Amino acid sequence: MRTPANKFKVLKSIVMILFIAMLFACKSDLKTYSNILSADSIPDIMAKDLEFIKSDSGLIRAKLTTPLMKRYEGDKPYLEFPEGLYGIFYGKSEQVETTLKADYGIRYEKEQILIARGNVIVINIRKNEEMHTEELIWDQRKKLIYSDVAVKIIRENDVMFGSGLTSDEQFDEYEIKNPHGEVEIDEGDKN
Repeated sequence: MRTPANKFKVLKSIVMILFIAMLFACKSDLKTYSNILSADSIPDIMAKDLEFIKSDSGLIRAKLTTPLMKRYEGDKPYLEFPEGLYGIFYGKSEQVETTLKADYGIRYEKEQILIARGNVIVINIRKNEEMHTEELIWDQRKKLIYSDVAVKIIRENDVMFGSGLTSDEQFDEYEIKNPHGEVEIDEGDKN
């Protein structure tokens, strides 16, 4: 039979076990918070409503706008555009040739690679063509853009689909991986 002293010891033991469990849980949470607040997860620079302009020989070649940019420094510095980006690329006479829009972007500075993700749309204004995909990589050193995920290209008379794409920076010359699509045929051209 349990005496009041034994009940107190059992209750004291249960309280002690709960206290120890909470203590370990708090340490775990502190470690989690420490990881979240580590130097790698806090941007060195943040800017809102930012506009980058790239020029060459006094002519504007590209313009990139973003609602939010985060810059991370260190061994592998990068810029992150968590709220999306919009790029305009100009030709020799500063005419808009190509535009790029995405929900998210990240640019690795040393590698000179920009990755655009989420509702990516590239429009070649001169050719009246647009490409839709979920991820696009722009290798600035190689002057190439490419994608290894599904792409859709809308042209004046047809729509092409593929499992990826490789293109020049202006989206003038491109190669679609595993192409398939719908082509509109003008009834007067059947001869």
